Amino acid sequence: MTWGEQNAHGDPAARPRVWTATGTLVWTGPLTCDVTVHPARDQLAFVRANEVHVGWPGDGFESFDVPGAFGAIEFDPSGERLAVGGTGARIESGSVQDPPIPSFSGGAQLRILDETTGAILVDANVSDRSGLAGTWLHRLSWSPDGRRLAFSNGTGHQPGVASAKDGSVLARVDIVAGRMAETFAVGWASDTLFLPGFHVESMIRIGGTNESIETGPGFRARGFELMNSQDILLLLDEGLTRFDPVARRVIWQR
Repeated sequence: MTWGEQNAHGDPAARPRVWTATGTLVWTGPLTCDVTVHPARDQLAFVRANEVHVGWPGDGFESFDVPGAFGAIEFDPSGERLAVGGTGARIESGSVQDPPIPSFSGGAQLRILDETTGAILVDANVSDRSGLAGTWLHRLSWSPDGRRLAFSNGTGHQPGVASAKDGSVLARVDIVAGRMAETFAVGWASDTLFLPGFHVESMIRIGGTNESIETGPGFRARGFELMNSQDILLLLDEGLTRFDPVARRVIWQR
C-alpha cells in the first residue's frame, strides 16, 4: 500500500493505492487525510473530514461518522482499536476547493474507536497551552505496548503523550533544542519519543530529559519505524537515513 501525504490543497498523490507484490495496481482510494494498515495486513483504515472508513479493497469499507475527525489515524499494536486525530467540533468547509480547506474549532481532540463497531472508547481534548487558534491533533503514534499515544498538534506542533485508557495527557514537550517543538511526526523507541521536525530531530525521554540529535539535513523530516528492529528510517531532504535511537548514531545514509 502506498500513500502520499495530503497538503491542505488536496495533492492528488494523497490517494491510498494497493498493489500486488508484482507491482500491479489493484485499487485507488479517495483523497484522504491519513491512512493506516492493520497489523495483520488484511485491513486498512483512512480518515477524511468527519469520517472514518475501515475495510479492504474488494471486501468493501464500513464508514463511521466521527464529527471533527481529521489529520491522523493509526491502528493500535493489537489491531483492535483505532486512534483518530482532529478537532472537537464538526469540521466545516472553509473553501470551495476539492477537498475543501477545513475550518477548525474545538481544539485538538483524541478519539480511540473500536475498529469493528466504530464505537468511541475514548474522547479527550489534548489541546496545548499556546492559545493558538485552529489547533487540531495532527500526528499520532501508539507506544509498542498499546498503553500510550504520542501526538503533536497541528498549530504550534507541540508534542505530548496521552494515556490510551482515558486520553489524559501524561507529558508535554514545550521546548526542544531551545525552541518550540515544530514537530511533524512522532515515533517510539522503547520509552523514548523520537520527534523529527524543522531542521532538528530530537529524542525525548518520558519523565526525563530532551536532547537534539544530528541525523543530516532535513527541512521537514519524516520518521518511519521498522518492523523487527528498534531502528528508525528517516526521510530527509537529501535521501534516507537509518538511525539507531538507543546508540544515538546514524547507521547509514543513502
